[in-house]
Formats: sequence, C-alpha cells, structure tokens
Amino acid sequence: MKKIGLILLVAILAISIPSSVLAFADYADITKEIFGSNAPEFPETPKQDVPYYIATEEYDENEEFNDPVDLSVWTAYFDYMKKNDPNYVSGGTVVDDRPGDIVFIKAAKEAAKAVNYKTLFENSTKIYEAAEVAIDKAIDKSGIFYIATPFLVWDTMYVSWIDNAYTDEELYTALKTAMSINDATNGKITKNADNDYLITFDGVWSDENWKRHHTKTEIIAKADGETGRLCMHETEVIQDTNETRYTLYEFVPLANDVYIMQSGTERLYAVYNEETGLRDYVYIQLDNNRFSIEDAIYDATIENPSEWVLERADRAAIIVTCKDGKTTIERPGKPDVVVE
Repeated sequence: MKKIGLILLVAILAISIPSSVLAFADYADITKEIFGSNAPEFPETPKQDVPYYIATEEYDENEEFNDPVDLSVWTAYFDYMKKNDPNYVSGGTVVDDRPGDIVFIKAAKEAAKAVNYKTLFENSTKIYEAAEVAIDKAIDKSGIFYIATPFLVWDTMYVSWIDNAYTDEELYTALKTAMSINDATNGKITKNADNDYLITFDGVWSDENWKRHHTKTEIIAKADGETGRLCMHETEVIQDTNETRYTLYEFVPLANDVYIMQSGTERLYAVYNEETGLRDYVYIQLDNNRFSIEDAIYDATIENPSEWVLERADRAAIIVTCKDGKTTIERPGKPDVVVE
C-alpha cells in the first residue's frame, strides 16, 4: 500500500471509527481480545482537524513527503495483522459472509456467563417458581388451607448475587449489603476458583420463640457450568448452646428436562422445558425434620429422582405429586385430595 493510500485510509477511519467504537463498547481492545495480550493496541485515530491530504499537482513516489501525522503505529498494526490474521486482505473489495471474530468473542462471553454462579442460580429460580405456581393452583382447587412457598430460602441472599466477573472489592461490597439485612458482621468472602466461594460471618439466629442467638456461620457456594449444578451449604454454630444447624440449597439438572432441588426442609423433582413449561413434578416439605449436609446431592448420582424426593415421606407435612395432568395432595393423618 502506498503511503498516500495509508494516509487516506486513516482519514476514512477518522470518520468511521467513532460509530464503530460504540458497537464494540464492551471490548477494551478488540485486537487483544482476538490475538492475545501481546498484540498491538488498536491505534488511536488522529484528530480530524489534522490536514490528512496535502494537494500536489502530480504525485511522485520518489518525492520526499512530509506526513501530517505519525503513521508508524498504523504501519506496525497492519504489519502485525498481515502476519497473524489469516483473514487479512489488503486492497480490493471484499465480502466476508462468514461470522467474524466478534461473533465468536460474544459467544465465548455468553458461554462464560452461562457457567456463572449467579446465572445458574437464576436457572434454579425458574424451576421452583414454576413449581410454586402449579402447587398454589392445585391447593386452591383442593380447598385445603396450606401456604406453600417452595425454596424461598432466606440465606440464599448471601450467594444468589455471586458473579465471576466481580472484583474482590465488588464481591465484598455485595456481601456487606446482604449482611446488613441480616444483622450480620465480620464478613469475609474467599474466591477459591471460578464458581467456588467460601463466605464466613458472625450471624444471628432466631429460635421458635423468636429469641435471638449469635452464630458463627460458614457458607460453601459452588457451581459447575458443565452440568449446571449449584449448591449452598451453610453451617451455623449457635454460640450460647454450641448447637450446629445446617441449611442447604441445591439444584441439579438431569437428562431429558429433569431437575431436582432440595433445601433444608424440601425436595422437588420436576420435568421442565423452556417452551412447554412445567409438566410432571413431585414436591415434599418436611414437618419437624431437616435434610442435612449428609443428604447433599451436589456431587451425588440420583438414579430415581421421584423416589429420592419421597425418601422421608413418613416425616412430610405435605406431598404434592403431579402426573399426566392429575395432581394428588397428601398430608399426614388426612385423606388424599386429587385435583384434575
């Protein structure tokens, strides 16, 4: 490319780049996104008030030409692109109907987002909210008085916001917000790896008589982007009694649109599809018993999810089962109620 051609190219870029930059606002330097940190930075565009073109009656390539701007960074940039970009083309009219690098970068970022703890938590929320709506409708039709609020675990506010993209300071700021709502103090969050966090704080627990007890609390929060699983395992040690309490929140996608979840007092098996919504499900809420850390399913293999839900059916406050459009509500000591 002749020098005067490069000058004109820079002049064109000076006009066109500002609108392009808006399109790539998410990317600090697109060249480094594609080729790595050793790639040259995208050169800054010269100010438009610089005289890019000096009129001459006839251009002589041997004539000494005083550039109005320093083009060395542009020359180095295009030299690098020519050597490293297999799609580099100089001159002519080119129509590229293949997806560009920016498409793949966006796809990679979306994939990274999909394995984020926060995103997987939101996936679990869709399932239990669909189940809550279905259970509420069934209970209303049955005439039974029972308030079902599946999986509204108060302490998930400590983990539902966790995002891989947050800096340490942002993580701590979000944790402080959750702590302030819960009257907790001395919080600390440690990121062991992507989607692997440890949260500790001094908390407060209220017993059945609403008496407040100080606690030492530890939360392990993990997610697996490959399987879509996530867990919150919380251990509270009550200071004045030395009693230990466990709280679970776990979500495990299985094959064929099947999902299972559990909290400290609930389990759910659900067949759910984004397009068709919730189909069959089995939900149990325990009476005075709790599932413990020993019941964790984050690393477990569940062969028969509907049977797994009903392992503690003898301790249930309520069981709601939907199969082929027919819903059955079971409660201890009372006749079953069937809702079509």
